[in-house]
Amino acid sequence: MTERRWRPAGVRLRTTLFATAIVGVALAIGLVALLLLARSSFETAIQNAAIARAESIGSLASRGVLGDSLPTGDDIVATQLVSRSGTVERSSANVEGIPAFSDGSLPAGERLLSRDRNLSDALERIVGYSIEGAVLVVRLGTETPDGPAEVVVVSSLNTEGTLEVLIQILAWSFPAVMVVVAVVTWWGTGRALQPVEDMRLEADLISHTDLHRRLPVPPSADEVRSLAVTMNEMLGRLEAAADEHYQFVADASHELKSPVAAIRTMIDVARSNPDLVDFDTLLEDLLHEDLRLEMLVGDLLTLARYDERGLTVHVEEVDLDEVVRSEASMVMTSSTAPIDLSEVQPIRLEADPARLQQLLRNLLDNSVRHASTGVWVETRVDGLEAVLTVSNDGEPISPEERERIFERFVRLDDARGRYEGGTGLGLPVVRAIVRAHGGRVAAIEPLHGGATFEVRLPRVVAGYPAAGRALSP
Repeated sequence: MTERRWRPAGVRLRTTLFATAIVGVALAIGLVALLLLARSSFETAIQNAAIARAESIGSLASRGVLGDSLPTGDDIVATQLVSRSGTVERSSANVEGIPAFSDGSLPAGERLLSRDRNLSDALERIVGYSIEGAVLVVRLGTETPDGPAEVVVVSSLNTEGTLEVLIQILAWSFPAVMVVVAVVTWWGTGRALQPVEDMRLEADLISHTDLHRRLPVPPSADEVRSLAVTMNEMLGRLEAAADEHYQFVADASHELKSPVAAIRTMIDVARSNPDLVDFDTLLEDLLHEDLRLEMLVGDLLTLARYDERGLTVHVEEVDLDEVVRSEASMVMTSSTAPIDLSEVQPIRLEADPARLQQLLRNLLDNSVRHASTGVWVETRVDGLEAVLTVSNDGEPISPEERERIFERFVRLDDARGRYEGGTGLGLPVVRAIVRAHGGRVAAIEPLHGGATFEVRLPRVVAGYPAAGRALSP
């Protein structure tokens, strides 16, 4: 039985739950604040109504037109008009014969508000219905034709009934609002993430054989569009890298086929007609093709390592002029074109000696192979850089070809290059070695009429233990 693996909730579900939870918490806090505000508002309204009733009774009493029974109504439980002596002059019908709620000592025009729990309990027994909590007692001093008196209005502060209705309404509304928020968030998140899902479905169909396909780009100018554009740019780079890789393999196979086929042809001819073969010449030709094959394999290996993780360089102090002279002497043993070293200055730098020799050998081989009468090498110091220039008097490189010449298997004269031993990998290897040292190489304006290559290497390599110390020229 297949084991069920736990899968985390998707972005859509997590967003919906998170948004609903946030809105729920915020709404709950808002509802509690609303209830507290409603309670305060209700109590304020009750207080204002009680004060207005006391002022109305006081106004009537001061003019001597007050009836025998005082009114109640709404939240007002009882009313009294108490003389200065403490006698109840008038009262509401429900508290007739009940002692005064105050001593009648409040001066005319003054008002006093208080809350009284004990009076609430006493009034419950008198009026015959429940009065929750304390009552509000409003005392107002007034002047009547019979002398100073005090109006007392007792009002219930019980707002639970009204709040209970409000709570019931909110209790039904809260889950409804949560459902609406969840549905809207789920729908909105789904619409927002639909382009991402379309991109995912398209990306799932892309394999190494159809890197030309691209992800759909949504019309909205947002982060999702930026993601789609970035992913398509990445696919473009992958496609270009894959094409370059396939081309590299095809070109390498073609280049390897030439010396292998030449060697096989020589051997077949020697086996078929041994009497007609000059074995010294045959051995020389076989050695030449073997060296060419060895050089080609070495260059391919160097470039493959560079593509995989960059070239590893083992840096130490090197005398550039000595390496130039050593490699030039080796090249001149098999070349008829002289190499002028008169402009080679003593320069010390930090570099990988083996890679530096390989760099110089490739540049010198290339220049000698295409030279008409000679090759010139120059070294000099330019600030923190060591500058190496190799030039010849052969065919110049046109400005539009000066960058392409460093691409792999590129020959400006393909037929001549193939028969003269060129593989189209020498200059790409040079660029890989230079970049591994943190330098740069370029084909520049001719100094002697032909091709001129300039290499700039830092004299001190960052990260090397000796980096930072002064190097003598």
